[in-house]
Amino acid sequence: MNVEPEYVGGCFQIYNEEVRDLLGADKNQKLEIKEHAERGVYVAGLSMHVCHDVKSCHELMDKGFNNRHVGATLMNKVSIPVVCINE
Repeated sequence: MNVEPEYVGGCFQIYNEEVRDLLGADKNQKLEIKEHAERGVYVAGLSMHVCHDVKSCHELMDKGFNNRHVGATLMNKVSIPVVCINE
């Protein structure tokens, strides 16, 4: 029995104190970070995507990075806060 590895991941950005899904259909939808007693900390409504191999995981992360908002802050010339998660 061959079992193919499968990874599930999502990508979000926290910008101006707002959480946005970088891979979801609606890039402007505001998400919330929540905490569950058993599940722990999670982003409610974050779209999750299946990757079957390393190449598809890289493509997914590239798509998320390309959808991010980039802006300058007083602390940094370029601020790019992005988080990618895997399950």
